[in-house]
Amino acid sequence: MAEFGRGAKAGVVAGLIIGALAAIIGTALAMTIFYDETIGVAMQAIEESGAPMDMNDLRNMVLGFMVIGSIIGAVITALFGAIFGLIYAWLYGRLPGITPIAKGVVVGLGWWIVGTIFGIVLTMAISSIMGPMAQEQMTIATSSTMMAIDTIIDLATKILYGYLLGRFWIRFGE
Repeated sequence: MAEFGRGAKAGVVAGLIIGALAAIIGTALAMTIFYDETIGVAMQAIEESGAPMDMNDLRNMVLGFMVIGSIIGAVITALFGAIFGLIYAWLYGRLPGITPIAKGVVVGLGWWIVGTIFGIVLTMAISSIMGPMAQEQMTIATSSTMMAIDTIIDLATKILYGYLLGRFWIRFGE
């Protein structure tokens, strides 16, 4: 019989950890390596709105949005962690891998694949609804380097999620 409570608990804890880690890495990258790009996108939006804002205000606003977004992102990741923890518990006997950790990594990779496909479909849907201007804005907002790094970080955090899911599955089973 599936141990849904154990799976959800392991998934939430693993999800909170990777959500917090992704938030820290994302904010650090946006405010260091991608600082000019991040501020440039915000500056373009402010200029289009016509609101007067100096560079300090703009930087503080961007940092505030990043912190708030990171907290929301960590909570959402914990919720998805619970969902994938339930899937893990449900499919545990059928997942490839001998150890709980290997099975967890399979679930983490599955989450990454589902999330990547969803992101592509969502981007295409927004482009088709909003038209060429939306595609242009999305291209301006994210360089190919930023997108590649985001994809690598996302893959790494989902593999880490799977590892942690398996570890917490073991721990919560004791």
